[in-house]
Amino acid sequence: MDYIIKCTREEKEILQIALYGYLNRYRERLKEVQDSVYREAIEDKIRITEKMLEEIG
Repeated sequence: MDYIIKCTREEKEILQIALYGYLNRYRERLKEVQDSVYREAIEDKIRITEKMLEEIG
């Protein structure tokens, strides 16, 4: 990540839970969408969210 967020362990856990929630929702939306442009945007959000989770973990 290009930035550092100092946080407590509890805050880190909350952030991870929120990111997993977004990731699951993005994956659900990916199943629903047919438009290729919109599909690419969702896939980009999935990649970004996965990367953030790896960097936090």
